[in-house]
Amino acid sequence: MSSPLANPPSAPTLAFLQANSNLALNRSAIHLTQPGLIIGDLPPDVEWVFGRDRALTCRDRDSQWLCGCSLPRRAAAEMMQKLDIAGAVACFLSPTHGSQIRVALDKLRKEQAIIAIVPDANQLPFLLACDSFELDLQAHRLWFVIGEPWADDMRELFRIEPGLSTPSQFIRLPIADETTDALIAPSQKVFGEATADRSTTIRTLRDSYQRQGSQICLLAPSQFRLWDDAGAALADLLAGHDAIHVDVDDPKQTSSLKLAQSVHGCSAIVSANIGRSNLQGVLNDSVPFITWCSGERIPDFNHAGPLDRIITAYPKLALAIGWPAQRITPATWPSDHPTKPGPSGPGQPNLALITNTHPLDPPADLIEFSSHRLLWELISADLSNDPFSLADDIDAFLSRRMRKLDIAAEAFPTQRFINELILPAYQQGVARILIRAKIPLALFGAGWDRLPEFATFAAGKVTSRENLREIASAHTGLVHSWPSFGPHPIDTLGRPILRRRGSHGTSFLSDARQILTGRSTPPVETLPTLSAKMILSLLA
Repeated sequence: MSSPLANPPSAPTLAFLQANSNLALNRSAIHLTQPGLIIGDLPPDVEWVFGRDRALTCRDRDSQWLCGCSLPRRAAAEMMQKLDIAGAVACFLSPTHGSQIRVALDKLRKEQAIIAIVPDANQLPFLLACDSFELDLQAHRLWFVIGEPWADDMRELFRIEPGLSTPSQFIRLPIADETTDALIAPSQKVFGEATADRSTTIRTLRDSYQRQGSQICLLAPSQFRLWDDAGAALADLLAGHDAIHVDVDDPKQTSSLKLAQSVHGCSAIVSANIGRSNLQGVLNDSVPFITWCSGERIPDFNHAGPLDRIITAYPKLALAIGWPAQRITPATWPSDHPTKPGPSGPGQPNLALITNTHPLDPPADLIEFSSHRLLWELISADLSNDPFSLADDIDAFLSRRMRKLDIAAEAFPTQRFINELILPAYQQGVARILIRAKIPLALFGAGWDRLPEFATFAAGKVTSRENLREIASAHTGLVHSWPSFGPHPIDTLGRPILRRRGSHGTSFLSDARQILTGRSTPPVETLPTLSAKMILSLLA
């Protein structure tokens, strides 16, 4: 293979070397995911430089900037300021600079992917030289179809990668022209054809399913999410057992066809927080579906198959929505005890409050809904003054304040208020109580360092399961910072847990001081812990 730049400058610049490195690394990564993709070389008559926003870019022999912009990353960030992709895959129409792809990938969640249509194959080397996408390519987050036959190449991509979902949205930049718009109709045609072909295959697999053997299809995400890591916990339990893992965090394993193919030779499905109701029309009713509900979300029973079961720490809630008692197995999170230090932890006794947070300023888009903004400010003030005014029924708490301001429930963004305001406000309020009482406290998780009131107590992000265990081991006790009174994965870390008792936080500070002296507080109601033996017994 020839050098990407046949005639390098006599004294290679840092920008030149970086462009070469990016292109080489990206080429190697693409060779593993799309080995048939032909990536040309860069022309020798361009000057690689860092733009005025420090993004890597280039100028041609007439000193014209690539894409006509000396601030490619800043421009891309401005154009995609409101980018919000809901599905597993998005289709990027004719990106013209690597910074555009980088900004889009950074805006997406880690489990989401982009298929980029590059009609001019000569543009691809420039895209790959401007930024490093090696990790994104390895994680199956970036795919390319290029040149005049891009539509045929996309059809082939969906055939070769049956687990890659068809895009649900386009990424179209405001600077796009008619040439870019002309890509939409043929793209939609390819998506429709792929969806129809896959639906036919799924029906064939579903209708021909026969339960056989003992292999399990494990349907679970793999990426670390603080306090929402049920997929990894389930995978750990079933390690060493005969199981196929369909990782719903891997973009090339997200399609319904991938699941239908995987389960066809299995005896059952075991999932974390995914039920048959999430996969209507994909599976034969005779496939046993075991769902571990790690929190309070319970699958709809109306779509359950005759052999389906659930495992939950909230059996009363499951009964209330129609699950028969004989199909419910009560259990809580499996134990995940770290190596315990001494009874008081290393160094001075202290507590750790571990959760991600963010500033509670009203979002800009609430300005047009004045009553919603007033409600936001009211709730923020209430929980700042007394977080324990929030009982475990968050919906009731929110409804009371909505009635106070005469706000109708119809079309109200309930989940947004809960996730973006009520929970972080409660958690910040708990931290505030402990700090004001001079309880030695460390705040772990993203966002605390952005809040002046808490910045001096911020101790860093939680980056992995191992990191979470290390934090637990290094502290005398952990703070339960959620309004619910039920079981929580924090209880599995082998440390004393400070949690509120009663509806008004009764004895909260005295319990904190008791933990610091090495004495435990009353435990929560105990349930059996989830185990592989328990799961397998439901399949017998």
